[in-house]
Amino acid sequence: MSDESSTSAQLADTAFARRGLLKRTALVAGIAAGAATLAARPEAALAADGDPLELGSGNEADSTTTLRIGGDSGGAAPALALENADGPSLKLQPLSAVWPGQLDVGEMVGTDLGPLVGVDLPGGATTTYLATGADLASMPTPFATAPVRRLDLRTAAGRAAVIRRSSANALTAGGKLAAGQWIDIGLAVTGDDYALQAVFANLTVTGAAANGFAALYPPGVRPVASTINYVKGQTLANFAFVAAGVVQGYHTVRLYSSSEAWFLLDVSGGVNVGNSLTPLSQAARAKGGRAALIGKLRKALSAAVG
Repeated sequence: MSDESSTSAQLADTAFARRGLLKRTALVAGIAAGAATLAARPEAALAADGDPLELGSGNEADSTTTLRIGGDSGGAAPALALENADGPSLKLQPLSAVWPGQLDVGEMVGTDLGPLVGVDLPGGATTTYLATGADLASMPTPFATAPVRRLDLRTAAGRAAVIRRSSANALTAGGKLAAGQWIDIGLAVTGDDYALQAVFANLTVTGAAANGFAALYPPGVRPVASTINYVKGQTLANFAFVAAGVVQGYHTVRLYSSSEAWFLLDVSGGVNVGNSLTPLSQAARAKGGRAALIGKLRKALSAAVG
């Protein structure tokens, strides 16, 4: 074979090989493009292998299930994406009429205080609030109420809320609080599912026999600070936000006076603290949840003492 013929054959082989390479490259590119198209296509959300999710009924997903709603569009993430490739199984289900109060790890339910989630902590599985990790049922909740007169020392009926006194002579024959004496004023009966931590109150003094001061405080050691300062014969009122204690089954505040005088106490609200160490029970939520607890406390504030 001549050199010219040999060179032509080599060029032909090279061209053929190049065409083959280009075809293979195009095929690979086509497959990759198809795969990319398939990857971008939203997959059906599975409740169990091969089953779609159904609203209004129990749905379970295994650790390989991927839920995507909205699909990628122009590089933007989907509106909702839930992936749980390595974690515990997820369960989506309506809250039953009665639930045990403890969720499995990965389960979530909605409550009037926010979403609850079952989590795995070093001490074991527990149920907590999704946003805060704190039990909101036990956090302070301020509330307002129509003003309620809890004390009026000028009348026998107004003195009914006095549940304890510093001495037998703490009140004079006319009902005034004697100088240097104190009385405990019952505000609301205690309950199993609420606690009155503090009250918003208005303290009025009238008919003082001498200049002096009064202090409103939780039962215990009297603070140095005064709640109201008054002069002889003056009628004067002052607002107070004061902590409450518990005496004889009542949420209570204590009133001390340095001089003999009549006092009136009106309560217009307070701070409730739930007693439960766990989230609100289904029964409590069915009866109105936290709003119902506040309603019970408002009722207790307006009820007669004794």
